[in-house]
Amino acid sequence: MGKETSEGGHEAAGGAAPSAERWLGAIALIGFILVATAQASNQILARGLAGSVPPFALAFFCWSIVAIGLAPIALAEIRAGRVPLGQNIWPILAAGFMGMFLCGGPVYAAGVSTTAIHIALIMALSPITVLMISAVLGIEHVGPLQWLGTALALSGALILGGVWASLRR
Repeated sequence: MGKETSEGGHEAAGGAAPSAERWLGAIALIGFILVATAQASNQILARGLAGSVPPFALAFFCWSIVAIGLAPIALAEIRAGRVPLGQNIWPILAAGFMGMFLCGGPVYAAGVSTTAIHIALIMALSPITVLMISAVLGIEHVGPLQWLGTALALSGALILGGVWASLRR
């Protein structure tokens, strides 16, 4: 039996639930830090290898590393039947191709003529570009909070990109 609390209920033996929650929180935080670090190093790598490694080869190898890392998780989900791969194979392959070559390649090509921070800004603004195109084409309804977030993101990009300093001159 567990320990009795002052409210008459029972407390989990050894406090297992709070401990597990702390571990999950720590794992999530570590994962977030690793993803942010990998993304930042990606732009630095793109700038550092500009001119020596073809941009589309760089995109291929970067995404291959991601695919290899995620393959065990993806295969487990497919085997468990939680991902209907057969019905979605062509959209998945098309999205993978576009993500790797249409988004990654040109950004890495920009590494020849721009800084790592500008490469990061281009990549960070990609979801906003997709949102705005979806809104203009009527594919997705964009609410007021999404427009506010878009405006804030664009403002931040202008500030970080040095546009404000250029406009003030």
